[in-house]
Amino acid sequence: MDFKKLDFIVSFLNKTLPEKGIGLDLGCGQGCIMVPLISMGYQMIGVDIRQISLKKCKRNITHESIGTGSNLFFGRRSTSTSIQG
Repeated sequence: MDFKKLDFIVSFLNKTLPEKGIGLDLGCGQGCIMVPLISMGYQMIGVDIRQISLKKCKRNITHESIGTGSNLFFGRRSTSTSIQG
């Protein structure tokens, strides 16, 4: 992962996202973008087709003590299953 690019993306989103509302991270993976935004106070929903990525994302969220990871969803085609924390 290119951390300079990641820092730029998170900084850009922090400047452009509205203060209220819920962000949606499609293809959130391990939460490289979502976790920093949650730590800045944003409410986020993460969706990914790989359950292993969501498990890692949930671990990153709980490790940072910024949430429970209950806002992550595993989706395959038109179905989705919530991963509750």
